[in-house]
Amino acid sequence: MLPTVSSRVPKPLLHVSYRYVMAFMFALPVLSLFLCSAVGLYLHYEEVTSTHCKVPNFMPSISALIGTPPECYIWQVAIALFSSPRIFDALLYHNFFTHCATNNRKWFRWMNRALLVLHIWQYMSLLILTYVGSKENHSVHRNAFVLFIITSMGHMLVFLLLFKVGRSPLSDRDKHSLRLRAFFVGLHFVSFFLSLYVYWRHNTYCEPYVYSIFGILEYLVILSNIAYHTVQVVDFRDDYYISIAHPSRLKHT
Repeated sequence: MLPTVSSRVPKPLLHVSYRYVMAFMFALPVLSLFLCSAVGLYLHYEEVTSTHCKVPNFMPSISALIGTPPECYIWQVAIALFSSPRIFDALLYHNFFTHCATNNRKWFRWMNRALLVLHIWQYMSLLILTYVGSKENHSVHRNAFVLFIITSMGHMLVFLLLFKVGRSPLSDRDKHSLRLRAFFVGLHFVSFFLSLYVYWRHNTYCEPYVYSIFGILEYLVILSNIAYHTVQVVDFRDDYYISIAHPSRLKHT
């Protein structure tokens, strides 16, 4: 007798919405960032807020936090757990745009490939600057940070273009997603360029608390980047599930 349908498809051991998995993954770096800040300010306030200018500050930069134990270990574990699945997300969005109607345009296909490369290198550079501290190898850490900023900003701009063109006409969900992404992209760019000015001002004039303002803007740069990618929860809401089934043999009746 042929196997029944129930025996053909094993009952999943785990069945969870992709939306909730991504929400958890994006919460990891946010929670670890605030935990690192709290631990750093409590354990070694003077060390993480001091600069070469020897002026008072109240907020450390992220680089100062993630370069000091035990904060660096907290951040490294969080980024390791966060970044690994993001490589699969790069492939997910590549396939997402591949199936768009406008994919028959040559420029659209090339931009989609560029998006995939930018997406992967964004997280590769994040891993490098996380595990190679500025005190260990300043040039590698600095170059990885520059690469992260270039790839993240490039990814944002290319994604907005592909999403608006590839998903046209936009559904209500698409419009909501696009508005959220555009807001976080704007916040990311403004925060980053303001941080450059504040950093220059700190090094030029050595004014009190200016480096703390730079630290706050640095937080906004990171959080706006995370928030931008969190919109992925809206794009794939209730559409994808992760199921794990027992690899047992089919039973025959």
